[in-house]
Amino acid sequence: MTKNNPSKRNHASSIISVIAVVALVVFFPDLMQSDQSSMTIDTTEYEQLAKEFDGTNMEILPKLTLLPIEIDRVVDGDTIDAKLFGERIKIRYLMINAPEIDHSDVHSSEPYALEARDMNQSLLNKANQVYLELDVGPVTDHYGRVLGYVYSDETLILEELVSQGLATVRYINPPNNSYEQLLRRSEEQAKQAELNIWK
Repeated sequence: MTKNNPSKRNHASSIISVIAVVALVVFFPDLMQSDQSSMTIDTTEYEQLAKEFDGTNMEILPKLTLLPIEIDRVVDGDTIDAKLFGERIKIRYLMINAPEIDHSDVHSSEPYALEARDMNQSLLNKANQVYLELDVGPVTDHYGRVLGYVYSDETLILEELVSQGLATVRYINPPNNSYEQLLRRSEEQAKQAELNIWK
């Protein structure tokens, strides 16, 4: 009759645990991502902000929270005009750059600029609700544009543009980079697939 050795069982369990963690990291890296997750604003906070927000007092807005907005106009692949609590704002998407549109002569625009704008417009048009999410750093840039992430329902529009090769990851300014790794993964996949600007 053989006796079970508890130390050998513990050692075997440890090895199996290590193998399982390594397998998760290798085969399911998205499960290990460090990107933040958004919260939706509650009704009480929404009503309070709607009373207080005047279009200039950005410091009162919560960070990493989905704020409902209304779209006025799509300027290009990375900029929109919108209303937040009824106040007009211009939003520049964080950490991406879409090809530039020449608004005086659209035929002179950079390659894929019109496609980026059209995809941005299409995603916004499909939404039941569009949301703005601010990151933890500065809220505006030196042009006075609000810097943020924009969602069409639950779809992060910035990620969609990058994943389709219609925008690049640029202008990384910590701490406004909560979704940097997510965007970099999407960009790498678009490069490998040689999509649009990566052809």
